[in-house]
Amino acid sequence: MSRRGQAVHELIFHDGSAAGDATAEAVCAHFDRRYATRAGYFGARPSLGLLRYCPQDGAGRSALDLGCGPGRNSLQLARRGYGVTAVDYSAAAVRELRNRAGAEGLPVCPVCADLHDYELPAGAFDVVVAVTVLGLLRRSALPALARRVVAAIKPGGVLLVEELGRSDPGRLRREGASEFASLIRRYFAPEELRDLFRPLEAICCRELVLTDTTHGTRHRHALVRYVGRRRPDRAADGREELPWH
Repeated sequence: MSRRGQAVHELIFHDGSAAGDATAEAVCAHFDRRYATRAGYFGARPSLGLLRYCPQDGAGRSALDLGCGPGRNSLQLARRGYGVTAVDYSAAAVRELRNRAGAEGLPVCPVCADLHDYELPAGAFDVVVAVTVLGLLRRSALPALARRVVAAIKPGGVLLVEELGRSDPGRLRREGASEFASLIRRYFAPEELRDLFRPLEAICCRELVLTDTTHGTRHRHALVRYVGRRRPDRAADGREELPWH
């Protein structure tokens, strides 16, 4: 497949049912309706960011997929050998992922939970993935969630975040935008994601322009991809970690 063909399948969107003041319950209800219409609503191919930046061999490693949807990234990680915790507020998505993982005998633990207040175990994951989910959450909740995410990454672990960018046609209400454009709470600039996860070492932070044919009519997106690594010698808050004696 050509690089252009790969880009067509790179995005999956987990949009809410209303922007601005939409409650988490309203967002969840919207997703439940969408996911109930057909299996793998936004396709099955994992993010190219995951394929490029997350370690191939997951044997003995753990991964966390935030806003997992029906599980395109969770299943890919589990096939690589990771033990995966997959979190989404949509019961329909969690149910579908549980069935798909069970059918393949994959080590995926789906969790139905609201990310606004979901607690994460400290230093538990080698890989954390959050794809097109932060833009659906309340802005006021993002700093605290980012701190919990950073703290959950093991020293040397990797974080992959992909969010819609500020030049996305949907934000600018241009012709050819996604049918979900008005539902996104926040579009990100690359430096906003870098600042949000500043305790991590930024490996990649850039905006891409992609074509999406996985839902609705053919449309384009600006996607900001951030990949960060927790330095082995630094604590989650950026302070130096002293070795044990």
